[in-house]
Amino acid sequence: FWEKHDTGRFGKFFVKLEEANGYLNRQNVGDMKSIITSRTITVNPKGDKPITSSNYNRFLMTTNEGCPVKIEEGSRRFMLSACSTDKIGDITYWKKVRALLFNAEGAETVGRYLMNIDLSNFEPSVFPENSYLQQIKENEKSAEQRFLEQWDGAALQISELHLLYAQYCTENSLQYVSLTGFGYKLLVPLRDKKIFKRVIENRAHYSKKPMNDSVSLAE
Repeated sequence: FWEKHDTGRFGKFFVKLEEANGYLNRQNVGDMKSIITSRTITVNPKGDKPITSSNYNRFLMTTNEGCPVKIEEGSRRFMLSACSTDKIGDITYWKKVRALLFNAEGAETVGRYLMNIDLSNFEPSVFPENSYLQQIKENEKSAEQRFLEQWDGAALQISELHLLYAQYCTENSLQYVSLTGFGYKLLVPLRDKKIFKRVIENRAHYSKKPMNDSVSLAE
């Protein structure tokens, strides 16, 4: 799927990935997001010229891995759902399921059921909540996110804030970045107005509440 000459998803509406590989998907998370949202798809058949067409791909992934894709707070491209373990090993049950559904009549029944679902109030951008998805989002939080959530928000110079951050990471066995790297890590919460910045005497100060003359990220 991630090979540069793959053409399997070209011209497809529904694409199912079996045994989805979380490591590979995370390595290519930017490309995956682009594949899902782009209006066009370009493939490069081996020994031929690249071909571009309209993109209609919808993806379903199945895997035994805990999380085959990177899902963070605010993610809107991936919905993760854990299957029940109640019927593991219940051979009688699965034989019955196979006898009822794995035939033309069963497929037609399922198809009719799906076609008759009322989707008039369906909002695809609102995901159904589930505890498994919430746990994944919690696990995906970066050290910086975890630190900012527990920080009291009092105005501090960036060097003071970085010192608190480094202490928090050390106490919680988390990796932390340098002062310069920390400044870059704060760009997203600044953009989202979760924290605020003010420059006083050429020194950056941060807080969780707007300060007088606070500047936005754009400024």
